[in-house]
Amino acid sequence: MLSSDIMFEKEGKKIENLKGNWNILFLTKSNNYYEFTKWFTNKIMSEKNANCIYLSVNRPYITVKEFLTENKIDEKRIQYLDAITKTIGGNTAYNGNCKFLESPTDLTGFGIGMTQAYNAFENKKNVYFILDTLSTLLVYNSPQSVIKFIHFLNNKTRVLGIKSALIAMKNDLSEQMIATISQFCDAVEEVGED
Repeated sequence: MLSSDIMFEKEGKKIENLKGNWNILFLTKSNNYYEFTKWFTNKIMSEKNANCIYLSVNRPYITVKEFLTENKIDEKRIQYLDAITKTIGGNTAYNGNCKFLESPTDLTGFGIGMTQAYNAFENKKNVYFILDTLSTLLVYNSPQSVIKFIHFLNNKTRVLGIKSALIAMKNDLSEQMIATISQFCDAVEEVGED
């Protein structure tokens, strides 16, 4: 058992008990956000026939690609939406499973990209969506815009039958914002809390 499996054992059991499609807001501490994100991605991709749409506002595609390679995760099963590489002037050379979005402020582009990513999967029965991170979206967008986007996103994933994980660092969200977003989610989980 990996140390991250032990660290996130409680979250793992809760995820395994969920049925159907779901939307969960995961609130992490800043010191365990990245470990949780890697653990969660590895956990869901260990399922047979699982596919994933990974929207990153926080880390460029190349960083996540390294993680996928290290963990022997089949990249063909992940459609990656990168909202940061163009903003920082990184390499956006064509990659079949990565769509480089214009910027972290292009919320409409996120929705379009998600539909395109979903349509790229042959098997649409076990699809996950990860938003990495809601906290970084708030750096580039107003809280009201982010709330509207999350409402849209959660309803879109429900319609498509996608399991959705929104990851945020708890200290970056106000209590009011957590309360509002929790209305759109099936659960709010504080990661690493007893």
